[in-house]
Amino acid sequence: MTGSVADLPLVTKSGAKASNDALKGKVVALYFSAHWCPPCRTFTPALRKFYETLKANNQPIEIVFVSGDRSENDFKDYFANEHGDWLAVDYNSEDRMSLGKRYQVGGIPSLLIVDGNSECVVPNGREDVARGDPVAAFAAWKKAAGTAGDWRESPGSVLGGSGIKQDAAAMRAARLAALGVRSGQDVHPPAAAVQPPLEKAEELPVATAAPPILEAEAPTALAGSDVNAAAVAQLISMGFPEAQSLQALESANGNVEQAVSLLMEAKAPTALTGSDVDAAAVAQLISMGFPEAQSRQALESANGNVEQAVSLLFG
Repeated sequence: MTGSVADLPLVTKSGAKASNDALKGKVVALYFSAHWCPPCRTFTPALRKFYETLKANNQPIEIVFVSGDRSENDFKDYFANEHGDWLAVDYNSEDRMSLGKRYQVGGIPSLLIVDGNSECVVPNGREDVARGDPVAAFAAWKKAAGTAGDWRESPGSVLGGSGIKQDAAAMRAARLAALGVRSGQDVHPPAAAVQPPLEKAEELPVATAAPPILEAEAPTALAGSDVNAAAVAQLISMGFPEAQSLQALESANGNVEQAVSLLMEAKAPTALTGSDVDAAAVAQLISMGFPEAQSRQALESANGNVEQAVSLLFG
């Protein structure tokens, strides 16, 4: 995609084509997600509550779902049954496939705010949603996006006639900078799209950081030694040990999604104790966008259980 977000082929939850001025006067958030992604299924209800709160207060917000689902049926079921009453990019559109690359989306779920020139102005909206203050978050987004209502004067034209200026390197740097501020650590661009595993992440295979999404495509069955290596690297990036990842991929005939299901069934979340384990659990929650203080408090309330802590934080 090289044009304006306002020109995307958008659809409603009913499957109808959205109007040409659907984004006019709105602060627009792009939501990259997929039903096969466990952290997405946890975050989507929180985003829906966030969105409904703002709509109830007559705030001009619009969310555009960019699906990474494996099939159109998966997309339709996920969109219709779990998402808010927002819009989505047509599943069969080529633009859907290219948006992740354009905005340097390295993992899902990912929520970013764009301005009237389709430039990303808030690379980590997910963290703002996790803070639990929709009004304050929206005020910051609106300020960053500039004057609402500058999306489209007529179909195919951006108000003011300004062209789209998209610097992929600058966009990636902005996202990395945001992650660095959140975690309190120096963050450097990774050498590949697959994200490195967190320290001690092998102890926490459930509720992991979002898996990478390349051009909004979900993983498919893999074959051959080189491809298997990439699949193993992807599972390791989600926090699973290498040996278990290899075994799960063999059992799933190379299918990454099935391997994730096997691994998560094999290791249900258990209560965590000890300072080292707690530190890893806190790091895990921080990587999902939650503030450190709230992460520690939630873990204490959940007796160290990461999955329960996530539920408390979203609740």
